[in-house]
Amino acid sequence: MRFFAEDSSGNVSEYYEATYNFKNTAPNIPVLNAQPGPMQITLTWDDVTSGEALNYKLYRKDGGKDTLLKQYPVNSERTYTDHYLNPDITYIYYLEAFDKY
Repeated sequence: MRFFAEDSSGNVSEYYEATYNFKNTAPNIPVLNAQPGPMQITLTWDDVTSGEALNYKLYRKDGGKDTLLKQYPVNSERTYTDHYLNPDITYIYYLEAFDKY
């Protein structure tokens, strides 16, 4: 990066140079497993192998609405049971992994 500063009077500094390395690699995609039960579903997943992953967000989608069910830190509990489900509704679950960037 090359940049300079300018004040309100129009005085301009010398150019400065800085190097910045962008990290553009997302954490690995977690695999979500489902075990159905009577009016409930239990979801499990493995930790992602990316060393920089910090947390997961588990969502449920039903009727076009996305709901955040829970946020988990990496290396913590990796299971969630959703109770009192209506058998006449289709539920879609998805899990996102987030890193520190």
